[in-house]
Amino acid sequence: MTRKLVFFLVVSVFAFTNTSCAAAGPFQAKEENKSQLASPKAEQGSKPVELSANLKFDDIPVPINFNLDLKDSFVFKNGIVRVGVVKYVGKAGISEITEFYKKNMPSFNWSLVSSIEYYKSIMVFLKDTQSCVVILEQDGGRLNCTIASGPKN
Repeated sequence: MTRKLVFFLVVSVFAFTNTSCAAAGPFQAKEENKSQLASPKAEQGSKPVELSANLKFDDIPVPINFNLDLKDSFVFKNGIVRVGVVKYVGKAGISEITEFYKKNMPSFNWSLVSSIEYYKSIMVFLKDTQSCVVILEQDGGRLNCTIASGPKN
């Protein structure tokens, strides 16, 4: 059921987003911001959320200590198109990771176009020729972070 929902959301976003946004270059963070990526404070004064070096998409940040779930992930890239759904699992609060994405995605030239926050968090980002949907949902003591990216149109 979750895969069907994610697929439906991804297809819907790709089909209905036609907004254009400026970008410094495809798939690259702004050079002046790479060393100063935002790290929102974790809830209740703990350490800030840091950026992981283990990225499936080189222009979509992932919080440190989030692990890739290979069985629920798929990525296709060639010289023309990039599309995929990747799932990461970690231990963090949903609000701190929502803030992590809101603060860090602009450093990779993404613009937030919509955000829905209730018992889960869904954020839609656009840049140049790509769109990205980030879905955060608690699952017991862990947080699932599903990232879907593909062509904007």
